Amino acid sequence: MIQIANTSEDVEYIIEAHRRIYTDEFQYDFDFVNFIADAISEFSNNRCEGMDNIWLLKIENDPKGSIVIMKYEEGTAQLRWFLIESEYRNMGYGKPMLQRAIQFCSDAGYKKVFLWTNSSLKAARVLYQSVGFEIVKSRTRKLLNQELIEEKWELLL
Repeated sequence: MIQIANTSEDVEYIIEAHRRIYTDEFQYDFDFVNFIADAISEFSNNRCEGMDNIWLLKIENDPKGSIVIMKYEEGTAQLRWFLIESEYRNMGYGKPMLQRAIQFCSDAGYKKVFLWTNSSLKAARVLYQSVGFEIVKSRTRKLLNQELIEEKWELLL
């Protein structure tokens, strides 16, 4: 169900899903699509073996969600590109995906993992808090044609 992603098709799914979901559900503009595509492409081309990983939630072998851990600096990982398709939310998939990523961080020797999210993503925030993440910073930014409250969450391992 939760599988390590290794193919270019897996990476393309992450880009496409972010474009579709964030455009449809949150009215983000094409700058967001370009930002995601550039960031994921850079990550894919510079992956650090044993320190970075991509997992996809697959239902009947079709991708329905993603989560990524990438090395940020020595001892610190960043959790990125975590999403689940709307029809599979609230079905118990998110927490195991998050726990798998956190376990990977622990096994890789990271001391801390952080993520950035927006205050409007209520369900995600509840999920992060349920596994021990805490808000360490927030800022208001005009981004993607919207005023967003960005939050940095951290988990000490």
